[in-house]
Amino acid sequence: MLLALVASACGSRFADDEPPTSSTCPADEGCVVEFVSATVDGEQLTLTWTANFVPNANRNHLHIYWDTFTPAQVSDDASDRNVAQGLWTESASPTGFTTGGATAPAARGDATRLCAVAADRDHRVIDEGDQRCIDVTAALAEVG
Repeated sequence: MLLALVASACGSRFADDEPPTSSTCPADEGCVVEFVSATVDGEQLTLTWTANFVPNANRNHLHIYWDTFTPAQVSDDASDRNVAQGLWTESASPTGFTTGGATAPAARGDATRLCAVAADRDHRVIDEGDQRCIDVTAALAEVG
């Protein structure tokens, strides 16, 4: 069953006819992802999103994590940011992601939101303020 969980009532800033063409973050916006939906997939969730850049594992990509962690914690330089390092799963997909490992529903504790933030090729978060989250409470109720 598809559960459309819109992260923002403002709608997407990314026009369908203008897909991103670069893994470089736009200078005026930074690297931004907007969640569109969450789908129950057995014991996991599949998230879909739009992004204003093309994630690339060797360049800018996404760190996906439960909101029990902060953007500073899901960065390889967490200790330089004076925080304990958290758990995340990396994604280089421009359109979505299926949870697992650190992002599996079984690993969430009490969290009900999955978040994404852009990171560079060294797994350092680019801008802590560009965190985006989606509430997956309804989908979690259906996970086996």
